[in-house]
Amino acid sequence: EMLRDMKEANEKMLLLNDRPSAMQGMSFLAYGQLRRRDYASALATVRDIEERMPTHQLKAAWIMEVWPICAQVYLDAVADGQAPSEEARAEYLSHAHKLCKDSLSRGRKYPYIYGWACHVTGKYWWLRGERKRARKYWNRGIAFLRQHPSPYRLASLLREAGKSLLQEKNAARQAQDHLLEAKEIFAKHECPEDAAEVAALLQSTSGDISQRPHEALTFKRHLESLLSVTQAIGSVFQIEDLLEHILSYAMEVTGAERGCILLESGEREGRDLELRVGHGWDSETAQKSFGYESHGVSLALVEQVRASKDSRIASSREQGDIAAELAAYGVRQAMAVPLRTKEKDLGVLYLDNQLADGVFGEEELELMKSFAVQAAVSIENTRLVQSLVEQDRLKQEMRLGQEIQRGFLPKEAPKVAGLNVAAFMQPAREIGGDYYDFILRPGHNGNSPLAVVIGDVTGKGLGAGLNMAMVKTTLLTLSREEIGLREILAKANRILHGQMSFGTFITLLYLQWDPGARAMSFAGAGHCDLLVIRGKRVEVVKSGGAALGLIDEIEGKLQERPLPLERGDKVILYTDGVVEALNSAEEEFGLPRLIGVLEQNAERGPEDLLMAVRAELATFTGDSAPYDDVTLIAIERAE
Repeated sequence: EMLRDMKEANEKMLLLNDRPSAMQGMSFLAYGQLRRRDYASALATVRDIEERMPTHQLKAAWIMEVWPICAQVYLDAVADGQAPSEEARAEYLSHAHKLCKDSLSRGRKYPYIYGWACHVTGKYWWLRGERKRARKYWNRGIAFLRQHPSPYRLASLLREAGKSLLQEKNAARQAQDHLLEAKEIFAKHECPEDAAEVAALLQSTSGDISQRPHEALTFKRHLESLLSVTQAIGSVFQIEDLLEHILSYAMEVTGAERGCILLESGEREGRDLELRVGHGWDSETAQKSFGYESHGVSLALVEQVRASKDSRIASSREQGDIAAELAAYGVRQAMAVPLRTKEKDLGVLYLDNQLADGVFGEEELELMKSFAVQAAVSIENTRLVQSLVEQDRLKQEMRLGQEIQRGFLPKEAPKVAGLNVAAFMQPAREIGGDYYDFILRPGHNGNSPLAVVIGDVTGKGLGAGLNMAMVKTTLLTLSREEIGLREILAKANRILHGQMSFGTFITLLYLQWDPGARAMSFAGAGHCDLLVIRGKRVEVVKSGGAALGLIDEIEGKLQERPLPLERGDKVILYTDGVVEALNSAEEEFGLPRLIGVLEQNAERGPEDLLMAVRAELATFTGDSAPYDDVTLIAIERAE
């Protein structure tokens, strides 16, 4: 009856020459027919819509759903085997491709369809066999819909991504997570047919997902902690409230019975710590002025952690001063984690248990290390916000985030024997997900290898900035170890996996220059390919590997490879914001155009070479605001 009424309404709107409303009504009709699996009628309706589409740009902002709906019809028909021939399949995909591009273009101007635009664009690339590209658009859509809530659209996208990822090797857990969330949303919003469909997909997966191993439960705790801190950053601007949030989250995810946050008093580092918030003490002790002995907190453990700047778990069953203090206070096990930013030490997060030993293990320690990075940034953010004049809170937050992001980027390119290096980054907004770094690694005989890192964290805004900080901290720590590039990326992935929010990951390239051997090597993690200028020719070198944070084990996908360089050869590293930059006609800058600029300017040094690329990029994009960060690094072998 509803479909009949819609047909009648559409006919009347056409008689009234109300083409925009008629097209909108027809698209809803096509969607209803698609929901009933009446592909023939849905396809016929979409063809009718396409014939009636005006050649001029429609200004009717309320009908933008027409494009993703029409794309959905063609794509579902292909996915469900409704194309009668290979020629028809190719035709459906061709129509869908144009509709997807139009959807994305309109979605950037009318955000209410952007999530759906990412949904159908991802499905198009999946059907074309470009799965990495499909996941990229799905992840963008999921991240966007989390920030701009549209429950049914988010659940539909999670279902699409989860259903597709079930076909992907080593992606079963992410597929299950997507499907579980989709089922919960559908059930909550009373969509029984959709919930039943997702439930059937979940039953088809191997094993009982309700009985996940310890690693999966730890993954969930990691995720919850990161999301909680990110949410606290966005909504809490009073320092005491923020500390309460941080401590509550830390105790919840580790199972601690007692906990406190001790911060340095005043601005000068090295001052005594003062108790800012504590949970788990009896009312009599809680009312006393803080003292290590009166509150049963191990001073020896806190001092050791402050001095070493490293986290530690201690037990009363061990030997030494710390164990003796814990035993005297009736504490079985304690954990202390330094709260530090790049610039200074802030204090210590202290957790303990009096009733049970063995609650804190290696997983909890690694979790708290990452958690502390976020907590420290949160504390410093809040302190800075409170020092500003009260203005529009969102603008304050974004400006603050920009300062944090810049603080985590290198101040200047390093001077290393045998190399000339230049770098440039232009964020799309105040805070972006692009990241690069220069790290001096441990060496011998005064020859410290230089690591050059470039990466792209999915997403935008403060969350991407915080994830960038976590990635930087992780890589800095691992780069101090005398291990190979492949092992650095594998360890980083294990730390980051599960700690980033759904749909968040990082692509990365890690290069190392050995000044003693005059040799370059690299390992890739799903990032854009390297470009090597040899003479006046540009060679494309595949980066390889898999993005960090998506699956728990990628060591088999990683490879450390040599990158031979002669004197005058140059290596160009970039993020996808360069090649995907759009002009006013929604055309991409593209890799061929980038290679052309490099070939035309091959004889220039790194600084001038980057200037040439920036100039060409600015000419191409014109007045179009950059949608993604633009990052470039040029490395020249000088001798």
